[in-house]
Amino acid sequence: MEVYLHNPWLTYGMGLHRLREAGLAPEVMDDLDETVLSLDEMYNLCNILFVGDDEFANLPRPIEGDRYTWSKFMRSLRVLVEKEPLQWNPIKKKLMPWINLEKLDAMHGMEDRRCSMFDDQSMHQAAAQAQADDRRQRKSMPDIAEDPPEERRAYRRQTTSSDPLGSQPSPRQRRQQYCRRPSGLQPTDTSTSKKATTLEEVIKHWSHKPTDDYKHFNPLDQLLVTVPNLFPPTNTMVEDHDYYAKWKTLDTDAFSDVSDDEKKELLKRAVRKAKFFLHPDKLPKDLTVKQSTLFKSIWDTLQEREAATLG
Repeated sequence: MEVYLHNPWLTYGMGLHRLREAGLAPEVMDDLDETVLSLDEMYNLCNILFVGDDEFANLPRPIEGDRYTWSKFMRSLRVLVEKEPLQWNPIKKKLMPWINLEKLDAMHGMEDRRCSMFDDQSMHQAAAQAQADDRRQRKSMPDIAEDPPEERRAYRRQTTSSDPLGSQPSPRQRRQQYCRRPSGLQPTDTSTSKKATTLEEVIKHWSHKPTDDYKHFNPLDQLLVTVPNLFPPTNTMVEDHDYYAKWKTLDTDAFSDVSDDEKKELLKRAVRKAKFFLHPDKLPKDLTVKQSTLFKSIWDTLQEREAATLG
């Protein structure tokens, strides 16, 4: 369940678990239950699972030099995944492929990894620059551009037809909304962050919905995913601290395309990890007043939403 919270595209079967227990797993598997795998880490894991020493197999990289080759990567990965027998997924409690291609495409598709740092520019500027870079990159992708239109349409149907959540944003829409960090962190909505001039306002913009004048809380899963937005450098209203890096970032796709019972169990596990991080006995002793206020506000909000959501 903890692996799913960070990397929901992977079917974490018993074989992978036994490899990790025995200390035989490749290094890329060490943090499956701790962090969202980066694009390179995801590619390396897929390469280990499906290619290995097979000289006849080939898995192109999702980015080759300056060319964004995600579509080519996904087509090759689909061929390899479909050759493998189904595995028991302990979250879904049914047999599934090693890789949920639709969820993987939703998480990484149309994403520009070069806009992963926001230290020297605002979130809004980074997202705009990412979109401009994306347009330039797509013009230099002959392997995709040269595909016959029928093949491109067939591929889009193939990657989206099995998605039961028709209302969910497409990878391109998701890509235009934000530039995801390698860890899966999504930037704060610039329309609200511009209005925040105090720490209290930043916390309110995180915890409450702006559509109703901040009278109602955001859903618990959204709160958990966006907690890192309250930490520097995204939040400039509080001092930096090494302890922020110990937060285990969750991926928003872990809470999509799941049943109510599955979501409830995932939320329980996610809240448990969050409370372990936020517990007063775990917090450093050298926190400033603002840092202490921030951690206490997150703790109180999650406690309240946990009781309202999970009972």
